[in-house]
This record gives sequence, structure tokens and C-alpha cells, in this order.
Amino acid sequence: AIIALSSLGIFFVITYWNRRLRKVVYIQTKELQETTKRLTYHDKVQKEFIDIAAHEFRTPIQSVLGYSEMIHSSLKNFDQYFDKIIRNARRLEKLTEDILDVSRIEGKNLQLSLSDFDLNQTIQNIIEDHQKEALEKSVKIVFEAKKNVPTTIYADEARLQQVINNLLSNAINFTNNGTVTITVYNAQVDIDANSEERDKESIVVEIKDTGTGISPEMVSRLFEKFATRSESGTGLGLYISKSIIDSHGGKIWAYNNRDEKGATFTFTLPINQKKGKK
Repeated sequence: AIIALSSLGIFFVITYWNRRLRKVVYIQTKELQETTKRLTYHDKVQKEFIDIAAHEFRTPIQSVLGYSEMIHSSLKNFDQYFDKIIRNARRLEKLTEDILDVSRIEGKNLQLSLSDFDLNQTIQNIIEDHQKEALEKSVKIVFEAKKNVPTTIYADEARLQQVINNLLSNAINFTNNGTVTITVYNAQVDIDANSEERDKESIVVEIKDTGTGISPEMVSRLFEKFATRSESGTGLGLYISKSIIDSHGGKIWAYNNRDEKGATFTFTLPINQKKGKK
């Protein structure tokens, strides 16, 4: 009887630990499958990015080389060739900066250099820089600043220039024979429903175009990495813009215009940010 009880006890112990072991193996197998899935997705995204980046680098490089050879073989049309070389060199420079910014964002090392500056004047300067681009597509740029907007804000001017440049360039790119309207005004914005900063007074910047709008499948992932509205471009600009606005404690979103053609991109900046914030 003692032997039988001992054998029964050993059987239950083995059964118990066998079940525990199976459970541990099952959990670890699931975790391994999830990890493998994530790594596979990461590899796929990385490969897609490399393909896109390689294509984006190749195009301006070929243009620079091609026009350089034309200049070398001909002494005519210098201005035309140099203009195209400079434009493609700037395109390469922007792509390089975008890749570096993504690296900074992923490494949580996107630094802000905060200072007081005139947002309205900054926007006017950016519009002036894009006038040639707009005229080539018969696009009129309109700027409206409401009277209650502070003339001076405390933020990273260079980074906000980057955001507005990107949004304005996109608006022009997707608009032909139309209008792009930039509006700046004050509003109470729900920053975070779980935060004491709910309904904080913010500056709102809207960039509205009369272009092709955003395709339904793009709306939900517009600010994700590599999401692009066109066949050209890396799809990094809006991702970087969102990271910059998030770093300022603001919000950014986009939607198709209801009664008109085109889309509207909007971002907010909290007013009276703490000057100790870096």
C-alpha cells in the first residue's frame, strides 16, 4: 500500500510538473512567434525603406551627373543647368537630413532649441521661399493671421520651419490651378484628457489646399513612417513633422475638406510653454 501511494504521489508530481512545463513551453513558443513576427515585419519595413531611399538618392544623383556632363560638353544654358543641379543637390540634402532626423527620433534624441520668435514673420518668409514653386503650378498662397494671435511664441523656430515647409510643399505638390491657405488663430485645445493641461490655450496653424485630397486608405496611417501620398518621396516628412509637434506638446492631424476639394493639415502649439523645457 505504501509503495502504491508513493507511486501515485510520484505520478501526480510528474503530471503537475509536466503540465507546468507544457504551459511554460507554450508561453515561450508564443513569445518566440511574436518576436519572429515583429522581426520579420521590421526586416520588411527596413527593406522597403532601403529600396525607397535608394530610388530617391538615385534620381537626383543622376540629374546632377547628367547636367554636369551637359555643362562640360556645352558652354550654353549655364543658368538652366545650374538651377537644376542646385535643386537636385538640395533634394539630396533634405533626404539626408530626413534620414538623420528619423535616427534621432528613434533614438529619442530629437533636441529642441527653444527661443522667442515671430511666428507670423516666419510663415511669411516660408511663403516667399515657395512662391516660385507655387507659380509653376498656378497655385495662389494666402496667409491669414487672426488679430488675437500672439506676435511672439516660444518654440524651436528651425524645427517649426521644417514642419511648415513640409506641409506647404505637400499642399502645393498636390494642387494644380488652385489655392493654399495658411491660417493662424488661437483656440482651446484638448491636449490630454487625463492631464491637468486639458483645454489648454494654443496657437493653431491650418494649411488648407484645393488639391487632390487624401485617399481613404492613407488617412489612418498618414503620419506613420514610409507612408506617402505619391509615388515619389520617402514618406518620412509627415512622420518627422508629427514627432516635432509632439515634442512641443502639441498635436497634428489631417482630413479631407467636406464641401471642397483638397485637404487640411492642422497643428497646435501650447501657449506660454515653460522656458525651462528643453
